[in-house]
Parts: sequence; C-alpha cells; structure tokens
Amino acid sequence: GHRGVVPARRWAPVRCPRAVYSRLLPTTSSVPMRLRLAAALALCVLLAGCDTTDPEPPVSPDDVAGLYDLTEFQFDPQAGAIADADVLDRLEPGATIDLLNTQRGGQFQLRYRFAGELPDIISGDFAVTQGNVTLTVREQDRTSLPGLLLDPEIVFVRESETVLSRSVTKSVNLEAFDADAYGGAGLTDVRGTLTVRLVQRES
Repeated sequence: GHRGVVPARRWAPVRCPRAVYSRLLPTTSSVPMRLRLAAALALCVLLAGCDTTDPEPPVSPDDVAGLYDLTEFQFDPQAGAIADADVLDRLEPGATIDLLNTQRGGQFQLRYRFAGELPDIISGDFAVTQGNVTLTVREQDRTSLPGLLLDPEIVFVRESETVLSRSVTKSVNLEAFDADAYGGAGLTDVRGTLTVRLVQRES
C-alpha cells in the first residue's frame, strides 16, 4: 500500500438517535456506550433550547371586552331582483353588543329595538382566539334570531383592536325579517351575503 497515508477513521452509521452521538464520538471500544448516549442526550437538549419560534401570547375575554356599536348590518341577496335587507334601517339608533369578562368567562349582550317595538336583548357566551371572536346565543334567546338574520353561533374576525367584522354567505328567511317588505313572495330561503361590522366605543 501507500506508506505514510493514515487510513480514514470509521464513524458509526448516521441514524437517529445514533446519528447525533455518532458524529460526536468515533465508534471505539474505548468509549462506553452509556457515555455516548449521555453526550447525545445533552446535544438534543441543547438543540431543543435553540428554537427561536416565539409562542403566541395567551388571549382572554379582556382582550376584546367593551361596548361595540353596530355600524354595518346588511344582507345582499345573490338574486339581483331581490332588494337588499338593511337590518339597521329597521332598528332604532343605538344598537350595541356588549362583550363582558365575567367570573363565568366571556359573556355578551346584544341590545336592540325594532322601530315601534319594545327593546330586546339577546345574550350568550363568547370565546376569543388570536383571530376570531365567537358568540354563542343561549337557547332561550334563539327564537329572536331569524328577525335579525343571525345564527346561534356568530363568528367575527378581529380586524383590529377595536373592530370586529363578519361576512358570510348563507340562506335567510326574508319574510321572517320583514313581512311587510318581503312577505307573500316566498322569500323564505334566500341565498346571499350577510355583512356585520362592530366598532368599539372609546372608553
């Protein structure tokens, strides 16, 4: 052979978890297996601690708690021959949703009044995530929802710290919403887009 050439040192196969410690220590009988395992574990712990991904901060009802004005509340039918349904046009000014952080968690109250009728309140729970606020209407208030074109579960997008919005394609009963405007035409299952926008009042 070639004199003076040192043969390449053999290393263990690169397989996990042996891949870690095989790169640290050559396979030699002079190094006990338990020492190689300890070195591998130490390196794994070190690598795990190097993750620089920042975890998402926790959220709570306090992050969105406050009194919100309904600034947009409209249903746009897909059929162009059907007039848009503007819910705010049928309500007295001042309709609000109050998001509260209580001992039982997030609670909400939707306060509104149809023109010429008594004030009404729809209540329930709400949950908040980084991107959404989900309102769940309590059972005893759900009979009032068709008149507002709403569902038992209402998901809002957190546009900003003070704005919540919802835009969803769905079918609604326009006769239940306004019998005078839509009654007698069979408009009980109309497809379209419901848009709702809430803006928090300054405290």
